[in-house]
Amino acid sequence: MIVLTDPGALGLPIGHRLRFLGRPVRFVCEDAAACQDMQHSGIEAEVLPSDPAQAAVLLDADAVVLEGIPSKDQVGWHERVLAAAEAAGTGLVVRVGPAAAQPTSPSPRLRRQARTEAAVDASPLPHAVLRHALFMQDLLLFAERLRHDGRWVTCLGDASIPYVDARDVVDATVAVLDGDLPRRPVRLTGPASFTTDEVLRLLGLPPGSKRLDVDPGRFRDVLRDGGMPAEKAAACADLLAHYRLLGRTAPTDALAGLTGAPPRSLAAFLEEHHDRFVEGGGRPVPRPAIRLAAPLSW
Repeated sequence: MIVLTDPGALGLPIGHRLRFLGRPVRFVCEDAAACQDMQHSGIEAEVLPSDPAQAAVLLDADAVVLEGIPSKDQVGWHERVLAAAEAAGTGLVVRVGPAAAQPTSPSPRLRRQARTEAAVDASPLPHAVLRHALFMQDLLLFAERLRHDGRWVTCLGDASIPYVDARDVVDATVAVLDGDLPRRPVRLTGPASFTTDEVLRLLGLPPGSKRLDVDPGRFRDVLRDGGMPAEKAAACADLLAHYRLLGRTAPTDALAGLTGAPPRSLAAFLEEHHDRFVEGGGRPVPRPAIRLAAPLSW
């Protein structure tokens, strides 16, 4: 049995992949509403009992995967899950989260992510930490405005980012559940780093006339005006501001080491979704390669 916490961007895809491979899967949730969402997807889900002994029974599993959208009480929630896993003697804990999580980050969500990683690292259970770059799927956030208004609004500046396909992160998570544990946190990236201008060139668009770079505060307002909840808009702006300050982030070869296959390229992903970005491409609009439960990988 593999236990997953409330699904974030990757929870459901990981759960469905494990089920496809014949592995039993259960989600543990903070409340009944979250459980109902999982049950509608055909996956077993139960509320984590408040009683520690009952919670330990629910966490009696081969492994637990901590992956979820950080809330104000995310650290407390994950500490409850970890305590239950330790009481049950769960075989393995895998934490999957953004590489941007840092204890000193200006973003409260990213600081909470870092605290979760620290809690996992301090656990006596066998554990692994997978830290992913921004998802290629995150770029779809910019697609509608680009297609209709002809502008790619961003606050990344000239940052160069090794975008990773979320499907590869799912594959890496499954590989860790079934293989050797990495000895230290692993940073999962695509095969190369790209600036926004380079992304636009891959789409066959002139960067200078399309890119509109704004400060993080203005970018937050653009997202909020577009209908994104205020807290998520702020978290998204903080995340991109983090990469803007870093400048260039180098890719790693960690994915190939875990999965035995090269990571998907950004050029192939953009070709797959070309008509989501460019009006009048003459091709049917494809469905997303992976459905993310959150707009961005915070």
